[in-house]
Amino acid sequence: MPMKHLLLLFVPILVRGYKTHVAEQPDDIPDIPSQLHDTVQELALAFSLVLQNLTNASGIIRSGDQHLDRSQITYHPGNLQVDEEFVADKAAGFYEVLHDFFHGLGDVEEAHSMAALCPHAFIPNIMACIKASSCIIQMGIPNLIDMEIYAGMLEQMIRFEEIMWPLLRDALMTEPGGGTVADDLVFPEMFACDGTVHTAGNTVLLSVDSEHAETLAVAAALHEATVASHQILDSHVLNSSMDDTIDKLQRTWHGPCQKIGCDHTNYWDIFFRHHEHSLALINVGHPALLRSDIHMRFMLQHRVQRFIGDNHRDYSFVEKYARMDQEQAYSWDVAVAYHSRNKEALQSLASMLLSSVPESRLERLVDRHKLAWAEEELLRETSVTSTAVAHNISANQMSALEVDEGEGEAGDAQWGRRRRRRRRRRFFKAIVKAVVKVVQVVAKAIGSLLACMGDFGKFAATGYTRAFTPSTAGSIGLSAGNTNFLKDILGGSTPSGWISLDMGFSVGSTSEIWWAGAGFSGSLVCDTTGACSIYVAVAILATGNAKMPVSALCPLGASIGAMDCSHCAGASMTILCCSFDLTNGNNGCR
Repeated sequence: MPMKHLLLLFVPILVRGYKTHVAEQPDDIPDIPSQLHDTVQELALAFSLVLQNLTNASGIIRSGDQHLDRSQITYHPGNLQVDEEFVADKAAGFYEVLHDFFHGLGDVEEAHSMAALCPHAFIPNIMACIKASSCIIQMGIPNLIDMEIYAGMLEQMIRFEEIMWPLLRDALMTEPGGGTVADDLVFPEMFACDGTVHTAGNTVLLSVDSEHAETLAVAAALHEATVASHQILDSHVLNSSMDDTIDKLQRTWHGPCQKIGCDHTNYWDIFFRHHEHSLALINVGHPALLRSDIHMRFMLQHRVQRFIGDNHRDYSFVEKYARMDQEQAYSWDVAVAYHSRNKEALQSLASMLLSSVPESRLERLVDRHKLAWAEEELLRETSVTSTAVAHNISANQMSALEVDEGEGEAGDAQWGRRRRRRRRRRFFKAIVKAVVKVVQVVAKAIGSLLACMGDFGKFAATGYTRAFTPSTAGSIGLSAGNTNFLKDILGGSTPSGWISLDMGFSVGSTSEIWWAGAGFSGSLVCDTTGACSIYVAVAILATGNAKMPVSALCPLGASIGAMDCSHCAGASMTILCCSFDLTNGNNGCR
């Protein structure tokens, strides 16, 4: 088969003969050539890192120059040309690996034509190129890429595509001259692998000839209930009965929940238990069906959140149907286990690549800002040890290393001692730099990035919602302490006494009823010693904020000034680590 047909990817309507952990590929999709095996594995790691890098870039650009934590971020956004270069740098390593794949196909003309679809620094095509690379990686399952790695990639990609990419693109569009990034370009069919196997009647046919009939029957039931749920939510209009809508949703999920053990009366239990089906699909070993399942599960969550935001004055939907923290323990545990399994698989791949791939190829995967940070951290960590080693060098050795810089006999003795100390400091620094190898810097950078990625958690915040800017907001509720100290924080000041808060924040696109971007929720203790800031792993999230009629976390009443007591809840995977200051909205991610 000609090599140019290597990327003719599609999802078949009928797939037969499933085998545990191995899915048969259609006859016209050949194996990846052996010379590209390492490249595909590198692409899987580059894929995860570029989503993280671009999420970071989106937060920085949307936060604007005034609300960035200058102790961590020196970049100044706001100029389109410079911002585009900044974004391009975040994706540079990913593009290099993707182009390596194209050029490794052998046909020079074909390679150049495919590489031209994903040129370096061409912003409108970034999302399309990321999706195309996921299709290439899908071809490597299961021999080169584990299903767990692929599942984690897809979980991050759908969140980036639906939440962060529109925020990043729109932020650039609003800058002078930004109309050039208005539209994503459409890729040829050869780069497509997003066809769904959840089409009408398809999963029924699949189950007839499969060893995994039960799993496929569940897939069909979940798809049918999900489609019906979208229709029910879409049909809810002004003056519709919320109780009737909730009743329809609960009846819709009664049958599927009998199959998978979820509580059909609680959306969040349905969402968490759905992950057990995703685990089953990993065991079935069919990446296209898993891809469709992850997309379907996320899009319903996204629609539910939009529904909460659109109906933010009616808290009964949250109270009666979207009841976070009232899910079954097993439902939550299986969701956590699914994401933990995916994260461990990606970390294992990274560890393998760090020990087998030349450092120059790995170094390009990390943007220069992160590499600089990693080098500084390693220099700091090794400086004590290296200094001790240097002090053990004999005086004669030290004298031989010191070069006379022209100090005369009449020179000041104290000045001479200072110059010798400076020479010693330069010598110590040289030792440290010799100890810190490039591979250590890369390992430090990648390890730090992956540590902030892939953990699954809930986002739940109740309190007074304060919008610092159209792109930054916080939720502040009182867990313990004096209400006067709460007023301090809501007014933008450091509290005049100790206080414990239930808090949440989002950086991206925020309003009083909708948060989208990178966010976190949890507890925070503030006192008079400093600002109320926190440094944590954050997730890509989109949540609707429902007005709360009464809550102990809002002791000042249903509203204070323009800030209403609201509740938002969701669940997502962490993507990177960020700092956030609740008093002023200053933030920084790395």
